[in-house]
Amino acid sequence: MVGQPPGALQGVSYATRIAAAIAQSANIDPAIAQELTALSLDSISAGEADRIAYWDDQHRLDGNWKRKTPMKLADIGRRIAEGAMHPSAQNLVDCDVARLLSAAVEASCLLVSEANDPSISSGDNITAAWCPNVSPMDVVRAVGPWVWMRDGQKFLDAASGLWNIPLGHGHPAPIAGFLSQAVSVASINPFSQSASILHSLSSHILGLCKLDGGRVFFCSSGSEAVETALRLGLAAMGPGTPVWAQPGAFHGATMGAAMLSSYATLWREYEHYERKVRHANPSEWQGRGIAFFEPIRMGGGVNRVVDPSAVDNFRRDGGLVVADEIASGLGRTYWPLACQSIGVQYDIVLLGKGLANGLAPLSCIAISKEVVELLREKGTDFGHTHSNHLASAGAAEATLLKLGKLDHIEFAARLRNMLTSISKSTSASFRQEGATGCLILPRPIPRNYVEEACRHARILIHLPTVVEKIEWLVCAPALTCDDEVLSEMAKRLRNVINHLDSCQ
Repeated sequence: MVGQPPGALQGVSYATRIAAAIAQSANIDPAIAQELTALSLDSISAGEADRIAYWDDQHRLDGNWKRKTPMKLADIGRRIAEGAMHPSAQNLVDCDVARLLSAAVEASCLLVSEANDPSISSGDNITAAWCPNVSPMDVVRAVGPWVWMRDGQKFLDAASGLWNIPLGHGHPAPIAGFLSQAVSVASINPFSQSASILHSLSSHILGLCKLDGGRVFFCSSGSEAVETALRLGLAAMGPGTPVWAQPGAFHGATMGAAMLSSYATLWREYEHYERKVRHANPSEWQGRGIAFFEPIRMGGGVNRVVDPSAVDNFRRDGGLVVADEIASGLGRTYWPLACQSIGVQYDIVLLGKGLANGLAPLSCIAISKEVVELLREKGTDFGHTHSNHLASAGAAEATLLKLGKLDHIEFAARLRNMLTSISKSTSASFRQEGATGCLILPRPIPRNYVEEACRHARILIHLPTVVEKIEWLVCAPALTCDDEVLSEMAKRLRNVINHLDSCQ
């Protein structure tokens, strides 16, 4: 065993010692310093014990060490973090660094423990989002555009999660942003407290939306952002103001969002309530009302469904326009917003999905300064427990900074090349809006056939849950995919289409 390389846990034990040393240097209590020294020595022993067990045949056959060593190191990391939080600490920033390293130690050990003993988390799983006709796949790991299932299969994610992971799974930038903020302060009372990360993120969002002097309200989901925009819009315009939405729109599944959406299945449970929304094309919007629209309908086959001049006319007549860019914004189609690329004006913008790269549930409502003034006059209030979740804001700010450095035009060109190659070699045609494409199938296909074809090709595509037959495949890869990944994606998508053709 002499000279054998250390495993991951021995490497983690080095980080544990560093965390203990930092926490010790920041603390003036001799008892705490002594305890941290002991923990540091324990971590050395645990790391060495793991290395010995790994290379010793008797230990390898026994297997108990696979859980014993990582769980011991996890406990040491937890206790170091507790020591760093002791009231006698003097250098608070150093203590935050020690806590951050300790949290990483504990998380790493739990990761190794589960990998060593998959039975810890195996068993029947249910999806948080429930669709009776879908059989969930058991995911254990995701990196970049790749997703691994518990049975060992490796899938290529052509949907970036649910269009909400623009940088790819596990990108380090938002993780670092989240952790660095979480270790100092993760959450506050949003009604009476604030923090610099909120000012930075709000300013960044208002700049991207070109709403200087406006205000940003943070929420936890797209549906919640829609509900909040509806409430704030009615507060600004007055009770009884007409509310307009487009036919075929999807704005969410909660009551107000479902009212704005035009899918019968979404409104079914609310059908005994009065639906006070008028669904009509923008050319038919009239009066001093509130109108919600999607500049590009992602779930509707990546369609551009709004007439900019009609929206301008509605605003000119005193209407308030809400642009739902939850799915299309922040580079998912165009950077930074689809509305800016196709020339549609707005008063309020809704963002979500990829705002924090899937690391934390976060959405927002960006409001023009004119609407802010109306809300001030009305004395409107807004807020809930997680309105200003700081750790999520840290992830979002890091995500936006990274997205802003990407060449979105170049990526769209490479995606077009991929879609063109597929259409030339299969029966599918395609549409494209920036960084998202849509492969149009030659005929509607039963949903279960498409699911089977995608699983056979080991590619992940989001299929609408509210339809029984599929007419298109929305391709929304991570914006960080290189040519090799796009080539592999094209290969797998061809396999899907050819498989569906053979089922005729």
